[in-house]
Amino acid sequence: MLKELLFSMKHGVKRLLTDNFIGIYLHGSLALGDFNYETSDIDFLVVTEKMLSNDEFSSLEAFHSELRKEYPNFGKRLEGSYIPKDMLREKDPPNHPRPYLNGEKFVWAEYGHEWILERYVLRNYGIILEGVSLVELIPKIESAELKRATINLLCNYWKSMINDVKLSDAEYQVYAVLTMCRVLYTLEYGEIVSKPKAAAWTKKRLDDLFRRLIDEALVWNKKSEFNHLDETRRFIEYVTKKFCKSNSPI
Repeated sequence: MLKELLFSMKHGVKRLLTDNFIGIYLHGSLALGDFNYETSDIDFLVVTEKMLSNDEFSSLEAFHSELRKEYPNFGKRLEGSYIPKDMLREKDPPNHPRPYLNGEKFVWAEYGHEWILERYVLRNYGIILEGVSLVELIPKIESAELKRATINLLCNYWKSMINDVKLSDAEYQVYAVLTMCRVLYTLEYGEIVSKPKAAAWTKKRLDDLFRRLIDEALVWNKKSEFNHLDETRRFIEYVTKKFCKSNSPI
């Protein structure tokens, strides 16, 4: 069903955007090789010639609503943006919002520090459903730039999540644990890898510290429990204390 959804989305987007369509790509877990058919989001990017018009936005909003009805399992897990090709060359997060689909919500949303991380994955691992190579559209992102963006995301988002009610959700705890593993790997090597690879490296690096927590996060599924709020908070706190030296933006 996933292939059918992606096929339908590609052709529907092309039909609605006509000359404004440049390409459609996959990133995130699908591109990095750690996609979970039960839980993972389907991360995508549509590159356009220019910013969507209000009419195009409305047409795509209705189209994604139909996709969710036709593909109830995967349709609600689509997450992606519609970005003009010139915006992809911007080093810093753009100051203006872009059309963004997150499950059932299609809105105009601003980018944060994930801008650099997403572009890195797209350029280095992105899957082309149709369009030119993203190497032609996204300038090379150096390791130092990637590390700075990772620290910014860690210190300006994850640090504040330690006491957030959102962390009480089992699925989000798993996401947080594996994200911390990837953060540690990225800040060591200056590259982004799959969460299982980052988790395996982290377990060796930390010895017994948080090892069982990481093991359980790796095998978790929606039919099992994951009641590790306190341990997850401690893991986030461990990573943020290691790299977030002050409360000021980096």
